[in-house]
Parts: sequence; structure tokens; C-alpha cells
Amino acid sequence: MNKRKRFSVSQLSELAGVSVRTLHHYDKVGLLKPHRGVNGYREYTSTHLMRLQQIIVYRELEFSLEDIHNILNATDFDLLQTLKDQKSMLLKRQEKTQLIINSLENSMSILNGQTNLDILFKDLPLEKVERWKDMMAQSTEAGSLDEYYLSLQHLGREDAELEQQDFEQWVSSYKLSLNSPIDSKEVQSLVEQHYVMTNRILNKTKESDAEFAGVSYEGYLAFADAVLSDPISREMYEHYGQGIASHLHESMIYFAENTLKENVDKYRKLGLE
Repeated sequence: MNKRKRFSVSQLSELAGVSVRTLHHYDKVGLLKPHRGVNGYREYTSTHLMRLQQIIVYRELEFSLEDIHNILNATDFDLLQTLKDQKSMLLKRQEKTQLIINSLENSMSILNGQTNLDILFKDLPLEKVERWKDMMAQSTEAGSLDEYYLSLQHLGREDAELEQQDFEQWVSSYKLSLNSPIDSKEVQSLVEQHYVMTNRILNKTKESDAEFAGVSYEGYLAFADAVLSDPISREMYEHYGQGIASHLHESMIYFAENTLKENVDKYRKLGLE
């Protein structure tokens, strides 16, 4: 590069990607002193440009202007140790930044799960929803709903709306079948739909890199038990019609014992497409 070439302050600003105001400041503090032309205007050479590029690198490393001045001007300055110290400081800052990022991602996940839970509850009476949320929070060690929100974080908004609509349609049909025997074709067909819905939502709410092989025979029996033993689940089903929880509990057990148990490999794939 021709070192005799001269640049105005605006030209150097454009070449280096720094503001004119910054160059004026570097001149003021003695970090990058330009030549002065016959007209008194600042003039820079290619040497100035190379020095400025060094300054930019050190500023990216978050050195103070004083440290940069010492590095560029003092022959006895311990540059290697300074760079080591700066690296150590940046690594500590990186660790703190990562902790902040992790906290933000956790908060975003909680908010996403909260939105999904509200969608799943949207057609239910507000006073009941608030009561169930309080019960859910009390059932966790932290005494908050964050655990439930995090479990729903991977469910997309559209999927949450579809699951809510499907459940509302399903439970309306199941309510009409309460007078039918649990082993009837009508009831068992509805229980099969319930199994598929359970399979599907568990698959949608799993972590993206996690594998879900479908609800097992033992797993569905556990869900059947929860319909009655879990007070929140029982109240939710009973909201749609008195006796649904007990009827569904028995119907699910019958389905698990007489259909799912011997065909679990087939059923575990349903709803996972």
C-alpha cells in the first residue's frame, strides 16, 4: 500500500467503518494523531489506517483506550500477559452471558407453555381454570406452574388449538355414551380415540431431540388410574358430565386389558405420524 497516500477524516471513516466523531476522539486522547494539512484539516496515511485497524481489534476485545494506547506505544508493555488477562476476563463475561441467555430461554419456554395451557383451557370456566391451576401449582415442589408450562413448551400454538378442538369434540361424544356398557363397540371406539389423542399430544410435547415410542400398556393403565386418583384430572372430566371420570376409568382399563395388551406394538404407533 502506498504510505504517501493521504485520507481525509471522512475517507478514513468510510474505509475503517468507524464514525468521524470516533476519529476526532482518538485524536483528542492521543490514540490516533493525524497530520495537519496546510489548511489545518486532518490528514491520515496508510500507516494511520493500519494503526486504526489494530485499535479496532483491541476495542473488539474490550480493551480500554488507555490500555490500547499503552499497547501501541510502550515498548516495555507486557502485551502477552495483557492479552491473557483480557482473554480471562472475556471468558468470565461469556460464562455470565451464557447464564443470562439460558435464563432468557427458560423464561421464553415458560411463556410458550403458559400460552399453550391457556389454549387447552380456553373454553372452560375461568373460575375452574384458576382453581385447577392453583391445585397444579400446589402439587409441585416449587409451588408454581413452571413445571407444567415447561412440559408444554414444545407444543406449537396451532397444535394446541387443534388438540383442544379434538378433545372438546371427543368428550362431547363420550358424554353421550355414558349409558352404554364399557365393553360396547361405541365406548371402546371412543377409548381408542382417547388413546390416540394421548399418544399424539405426548409426542408433540416431547423435546425435539427426544424419542417417543408411544404409550405402553402399563402407561395407559397409569393414565386410567389418574382419571380417578388425580383430583385435577377427575374434576376436569366431571366438568363435562357427572360420571364421566368413573365410566372412562373403567373403559380405559377394559381397553388396556382386552385390546392394547396384545396389540401394543400396533397401537403405540398411532398418532405419531
